Amino acid sequence: MALRFALCLLLVPLLGCPTGGTTDDDDTVSSDCTDITAAQNPPEVTLTAPPQSQIYAASDSIPVLGTVTDEGTDPADLGLELLDVINVTPEAIDIALPDVGTDDSISFSIPGGTFSMGQHVIRLRVTDPDGCQGVDDRFFCVDTADCVDN
Repeated sequence: MALRFALCLLLVPLLGCPTGGTTDDDDTVSSDCTDITAAQNPPEVTLTAPPQSQIYAASDSIPVLGTVTDEGTDPADLGLELLDVINVTPEAIDIALPDVGTDDSISFSIPGGTFSMGQHVIRLRVTDPDGCQGVDDRFFCVDTADCVDN
């Protein structure tokens, strides 16, 4: 994958290689973008909460914590989207997202009742002004007896 990405970086202006995602060692996924310089530094997103496989009641408040960095980009210039990606088609979660803090932190909560009963994967997707994206996912459950990430 790394070799393909490097070749695409060289050939994008000539051939328009398709964009796709790369995964680093801790399963943080970053998308490629077509600007060669920007593609080398997409936003980095790391979610630390909610805890993986945590079970919440619909009456709970689900914490979302993490960090967002993008070298050379003011945090206020980053676009943030929160998606529910348990289904084939990701769905936007209708919630106001805060700006990234000056310490690169992101912190907010989601009412548990926002989600139906069962398993959910939320994805924080960050887009920089160059169109490059970084994402990270967290798996949790709402109103269910067990929560196993398959």
